[in-house]
Amino acid sequence: VWREFSAFFGNKIVLITHNGLSGWLRQQQQLFLATPPAGRTPGCRAACNLHCRVEPPGVLRQDIVMPHVVAFQWTDRSAEFRARDILAFYSGTENSCSRTALRDAFQGTLEAEMQAEPRRNRILIFPSSFRLLQQDWSELAFRSKLCLVPDGDCPNSFRLIEVIMHGCVPLIISDRLHPPFHEYVDWSLIAFFLHEDAIFSLPVYLRHFATAQGTREIIAKQKLLQQAASLFDYHHDHVNSMMLLALQRRNQSAM
Repeated sequence: VWREFSAFFGNKIVLITHNGLSGWLRQQQQLFLATPPAGRTPGCRAACNLHCRVEPPGVLRQDIVMPHVVAFQWTDRSAEFRARDILAFYSGTENSCSRTALRDAFQGTLEAEMQAEPRRNRILIFPSSFRLLQQDWSELAFRSKLCLVPDGDCPNSFRLIEVIMHGCVPLIISDRLHPPFHEYVDWSLIAFFLHEDAIFSLPVYLRHFATAQGTREIIAKQKLLQQAASLFDYHHDHVNSMMLLALQRRNQSAM
């Protein structure tokens, strides 16, 4: 797919990523699960100073944020929900301060889950030292209701698109993400958002998602993931259509 994509577009576009705070997220505070900690003044809520950088801006006004090209596509299994017996799942390298905070928040929990009797709604947060094979990661994503998506070495991680293709509702942990096609996709309908400074409160939120009300909230978003997946899949024409629409909008605004 990538070779076909690059052969077609050639030098017509430049793919970039970004590192600064997200202007889009700063305007979307209603998306976030967590409220500011008591006594804290408003400001950057990222996990470290590096994630609080404002300049240079992460995304310029005319930029188009594209979805990552991934090896997965939506399948019939992606649409299933009843068979998902894992409440929350995460596995990844420790290449950002937010991922380090996530490791610290769930220190020792994986061992406890593995030693406990099998049950539904387990929380599987793998440390970076535990590397999963791709097929094992995929199997766990298919079995999970929520997939945690913290910033990696850049905010716009390929993992976001991968979990969507598995029908796993993304719980995005970021203050820097500028999601793909944000102008046209209502991300509040397909994902949950958490400020990085609320990572240590994540177990509390996950206990809520294990309740009947929390499950209903997850199901409401999971039902819409298939539509979103089609917009991010380079095997379909939707990606080209969305990009052309965005280009036309920018061209009109420049006139």
